[in-house]
Amino acid sequence: MSRNITVTVPDELSEKMNTMTDVNWSGVTRDCIERYIEARTNPPVADAIIKMVAKKSVDYKEGFNFVVDNIDKIEVATLEEIAFGHGENTARDLDKLVRMIDYNLGKQLFGCSGEDEDNCHFYWLKSLNFIQGMEEAASKIVVDAENYTHDGKHSSKKENKEALS
Repeated sequence: MSRNITVTVPDELSEKMNTMTDVNWSGVTRDCIERYIEARTNPPVADAIIKMVAKKSVDYKEGFNFVVDNIDKIEVATLEEIAFGHGENTARDLDKLVRMIDYNLGKQLFGCSGEDEDNCHFYWLKSLNFIQGMEEAASKIVVDAENYTHDGKHSSKKENKEALS
């Protein structure tokens, strides 16, 4: 036996839903209800989800702080590569960037398959959230630095161009 329910959504959400004509909204709602019931009736799973969210947050902060704390060791080109690279850094790209920034710290943050610096290849990533934190910090630093003159005073790009003229 099936049961019909009525779900009310705000107009803005309804408009977004209307643009996705291929979506079975009843199915989406049913899946959400099933997941909610699973979390409520299986507390260990709900606890695991909460812990996972917390770990992701910690990894993101560690990635962000990794860039900020090591800014003196990061060349401008490397910082820009982290900030605006291709978005999805491969393990090899991250390996190269971490080696350039701080080899020993990189060894702590990532698994290393060799004993010495020449033979060490990082073989697992801490997490994608760590990388996202790195990218966000690098992006913020690069973008915000565009708004400062070389003497440390805040200015706009337009003011910088006028000063150079």
